[in-house]
Amino acid sequence: MPGDTLSVAQFGAVGDDVHDDAPAIQAAIDYALYVDGAPKRVLLSALRYRLDDTVHAGYGDRFVTLEIIGEPGLLAHDAYSGLYPSFNDRPCLNVQGGRSVRLRGLCIIGVNRDHLKSRYDHFDDRGARALWMGPKLKQVSDSRNAPYAGIAIDAYAGPPPQKAYPPVKYPGFLHSPKQYEKNFSSDTIVENCRIEGFCVALAVQPGNVPDASNGDFVTVRDCDFSFNLVGIADGHTDSRCNNVENSRLHFNHTAFDTVSYGPGAGSYIGRFSGCSFDNVWRILNINLGGSQTQGPYPLKFDGCYGESVYHLGTAYTSGSHAPGPSFDGCKFEFSIKNKEYSPNALLYCATGEVLFRNCVFQGGNGFARFDAAVRLDGITFSHPQAVVFDVRTLAGRRADAFTTEIWASSARGVRIAPIAFFDFSGRNIEFASTAGLDSAAFDINREADANSQGRPLPWWVDYLFDGLSVFPTGRTPNLILDRAQQAVGVSGSTGADYELRLPSAWLSVLAAKGLQADALFDAGDIVVDEDGGLIAYIVQAETTSAPGGGDVRLSVRQINAVRTPDYGKTWQVEHPMRGDKGRLLFFNARRFYPFALRATIETKKDSNEARLGAREDLSGETPFLLVEAGDAVLAKPFGAAPNERLFAPGKVVRVDRDSHIVKLDTAASREFWGDCPVFIKGRV
Repeated sequence: MPGDTLSVAQFGAVGDDVHDDAPAIQAAIDYALYVDGAPKRVLLSALRYRLDDTVHAGYGDRFVTLEIIGEPGLLAHDAYSGLYPSFNDRPCLNVQGGRSVRLRGLCIIGVNRDHLKSRYDHFDDRGARALWMGPKLKQVSDSRNAPYAGIAIDAYAGPPPQKAYPPVKYPGFLHSPKQYEKNFSSDTIVENCRIEGFCVALAVQPGNVPDASNGDFVTVRDCDFSFNLVGIADGHTDSRCNNVENSRLHFNHTAFDTVSYGPGAGSYIGRFSGCSFDNVWRILNINLGGSQTQGPYPLKFDGCYGESVYHLGTAYTSGSHAPGPSFDGCKFEFSIKNKEYSPNALLYCATGEVLFRNCVFQGGNGFARFDAAVRLDGITFSHPQAVVFDVRTLAGRRADAFTTEIWASSARGVRIAPIAFFDFSGRNIEFASTAGLDSAAFDINREADANSQGRPLPWWVDYLFDGLSVFPTGRTPNLILDRAQQAVGVSGSTGADYELRLPSAWLSVLAAKGLQADALFDAGDIVVDEDGGLIAYIVQAETTSAPGGGDVRLSVRQINAVRTPDYGKTWQVEHPMRGDKGRLLFFNARRFYPFALRATIETKKDSNEARLGAREDLSGETPFLLVEAGDAVLAKPFGAAPNERLFAPGKVVRVDRDSHIVKLDTAASREFWGDCPVFIKGRV
């Protein structure tokens, strides 16, 4: 052996997968750490080492520096050389009090690997956590403060948790130290390692660690953490500069988790760069809102790729100081497998903002909802696994165009850069700059319906006007119904289709405001169950107007939490909307601008006629006029005074296409010239 390297064979390690080699490997490490002048590098030859107890790279009584190297190799029957723990209730390898510890080329295979490999791609529902736990594991294997881990960093930091790891057998020269409240580690590198078959492949400080407890500057590089319940868990509150580079997290329930282990309240700063997430239920379950103040987008994903991903996951943040994660140059392919239902949302982030820049989204059920405030820049959506909208019908086409296969929580919204390009399975929408980056054109004529009704506006284009390079698109629903006060009837569920019957008392309130039911609800409009996160579109609206408010029955099709056994021919719903809990939100999908380019409206006070015209700075020609009798105009154009309504709720009575005069059944409140409000297509 080189003079600067110790071999575990020198200390009696056999590597025959029969004898317990943990004492010999531990002896080699202890010699390197506690004998003055001893080499600080320990080598494991390409053999299969059975371990009946944890191997400790430091006991936390002092700071240590060490390098452990595994010699890669395949043995008989394509078995990997490396460490094979026989237990299921502690870490295979723990780094305690490390300073610049390096773990390179190690292969660590846990007792749950065979269970997961034999069930690869066969779980009915990858989200069912219990399915990932094989018969060789037990309940304590997945405990918050003592998970079964391939590698742990500072497993014994902080005070003893309620559910602790089994007692450690310390060497005699340490004079029976206490097991917990050990020194913290910093600057640990895990490189070119393979970890399979654990509840957590790499667990950073899973105990009851206090604030500012190091565990930082962890680098994972060129690793493969496959066939684990969780790939990386890092839930302490001072996770600074913990980076994962060029690594594969394959067939995990959760690839990265800062919530389920340890304090679960990390103020995380780190980066995933060039990583692959294959066949995972969710990529992240993170908490960015810990006690340590962080800058914008503290967790970054750069150049990452996800294949057969169910959804991106959940990001918990603090509204006071922590935005959500950012994704730059990433590509994610979503899939719904076996008996899974599509997710309610691709990403959940209740506060803060999530940034997607130069990313590609593919697959899924042709509908992507973000329960988050999202900023998009240079994003492409394409090639859905199946499309839940029935685009053979006017209702399906309207709903598809209005959502444009992307939706954000109504209370938050989406911000879209003007140069973003979208490929929605051939239905292309492009913000093409016509007068510099601060203005843009939106062509609604390009895919006008055959009946010349015009293409409804995507929900995220609420208004377009000069002076903004990013369009604010958060918007409120047109109508809100509190089901706790007035219940909705839910009946007739067939597949993903069912019926909502709206309460007559609520309709009476609307009628008293001059809003008639037959103008409020129509095919293609969107209904959102705010409490359950479910979304549906109206297939058909049956309305009966009456002085007391009338009767409204809405036939709807749910577009999330659904599945299709035959690639889009039929659909099944996990459960329909409830009728008695939370708010029901209604969005009118028949909104459109009167021209292909932005338009102006000119009114005179108390006149029921308005002249529509094209913006001279955008086009010298007057585009085709789409407004027809029966359409409605929104009351407030951009540029009107706050809380000012230019019109009372009204409809178009007549259109003079030569003079571009639109006669309404309501009069303008004042003289006005400026950006035209959007119109709403009348019922057909």
